[in-house]
Amino acid sequence: MQRLMLSMIICLGLLLPGTASAWWQEDWSYRKQITIDTTPEGAPISETLGRTPMLVRLHTGNFTFDGVDEAGADIRFVSSDDQTVLNHQIESFDPLMGMAQIWVDVPLVEQGQAQDIWMYYGNPEAPATGNGQLTFDADYTLVYHFDRAASAPPRDTTAYGNHAQTVAGTAMDGVIGKSLLLAGQPLMLPASPSLATEAGGNFTASAWVRADQVDGERLILSRREGGNSLLLGLSQGAPFVEVNGQRSQPAAQLSPGQWQHLTIIADGTQLRLLVNGRESASLAVALPAFSSFMAIGGDVPGAQAPVAVAQAAEGDVVEDAEGSAVPAVTSTYQPFIGGIDELRISKTARPI
Repeated sequence: MQRLMLSMIICLGLLLPGTASAWWQEDWSYRKQITIDTTPEGAPISETLGRTPMLVRLHTGNFTFDGVDEAGADIRFVSSDDQTVLNHQIESFDPLMGMAQIWVDVPLVEQGQAQDIWMYYGNPEAPATGNGQLTFDADYTLVYHFDRAASAPPRDTTAYGNHAQTVAGTAMDGVIGKSLLLAGQPLMLPASPSLATEAGGNFTASAWVRADQVDGERLILSRREGGNSLLLGLSQGAPFVEVNGQRSQPAAQLSPGQWQHLTIIADGTQLRLLVNGRESASLAVALPAFSSFMAIGGDVPGAQAPVAVAQAAEGDVVEDAEGSAVPAVTSTYQPFIGGIDELRISKTARPI
């Protein structure tokens, strides 16, 4: 919950005057102050956070977009020591509409402090340096911003390159820029070594979701291999997590048509389900070993190949992202209908 709060409040410091001890580099003509405020007057946190990708939202209410490169290539973020350049990734940048979404790699977020960083811009000779592979730490094994056209499989911004194997849904406005609207066909994630999990291993998966249909039992995430299974779904709109047939007590029902944040965390001894950063359910089980495909927005009964489960009948043939024919299968669960944004998977049990 603490990181969720901070990502929503970081932009509030953009217009504070403030001063730095020195100008970073003379080739940059302008700068804006950004304050990460974890005091009681800002977004208080209960403990110091380590390395955190923070979202900076620019809009005409806090930034004029005058003097900046039209693609944001000249933007740099510098820490309060006026020397350390912070990694960043531009998710979207549209000066014509006056909107931008930028992820900044903040090395340390201290409890009860107002921490300043600076955004420099106004250098027409500066090359683009934004890089998601550097902005998100190596324990992130998949990060989808859904910032591409829906006609192409979503791409992973991490160094692991875990791009989606299928095309599913349509693009729509989300919590952070664009998102994916799923209408019945699941999105298949690759069976790559970096997404494999060990028995009793650590794992975190999170996403913003907007449930447009909450009747029946619908799957948001599924992974199956042999006799093992991991499911995150909705039962009459109430989130649940299930491991090898053992299901948590359903959490409170999600509000239909509203964006809410879901997280599942495995730490070797239990699996926790969080809704909007607060623990809502748990299972005293360890995560099974998986090296199979994973489905987002529906079920994946087998692990040999990506499958489409929503509209296909048993025995039909569908195609994956490479155009290869794979057999379709029928699921006992209904697919998730609604939006998904900022999907992240980690090989560690992340604090929220």
